[in-house]
Amino acid sequence: MKIGLSRHETLVLPFGELLDFIAIQQIKSEGAKRKPTIDDNESEFMRLLSFK
Repeated sequence: MKIGLSRHETLVLPFGELLDFIAIQQIKSEGAKRKPTIDDNESEFMRLLSFK
């Protein structure tokens, strides 16, 4: 399989762990974006307030 497991390993692995492996593979291949933090939101809010 694309995630590096054999067919047998995929069948005996708990479903939740299989989903974790799939998610890891998607992040590796598609990339991931950093989620905005509270500080980012506050600074953006203050920037918008100062906009004239």
